[in-house]
Amino acid sequence: RAATGCTILVQPHSTGCPEVVGFGADCVMAIRMELIVTLLALIVLRIVEVGLHFWYIRWQLESELAKVETADGKEVARSYMEEQGKYYEVRDKESIELHMQLLLSLGFVLLFGSVIPIVSVFA
Repeated sequence: RAATGCTILVQPHSTGCPEVVGFGADCVMAIRMELIVTLLALIVLRIVEVGLHFWYIRWQLESELAKVETADGKEVARSYMEEQGKYYEVRDKESIELHMQLLLSLGFVLLFGSVIPIVSVFA
């Protein structure tokens, strides 16, 4: 599959626009379809990433509680501060990565919002 820039600039003059089911040879529809697929892939990957981090921390907390319970024999209650202490610390590098992900979504909306207005809802 060709990149979006190639689809809009080169492909109409070289091989022609690809056929889109129900629309014929339409370069703008081809770009819309490519952008929707790209955006949905980014959304799914981000959800999976957040979910994996969440379940990994939960698994660590539960396994630590299980070790404490078996050694002592009684149930241990964890305070809110103890639980928050187990999460990773957001330092400069992590903060920059988080902000770059937000800027990527904003750039996606600003660049392609006119071609596919639904992109603003997903981003």
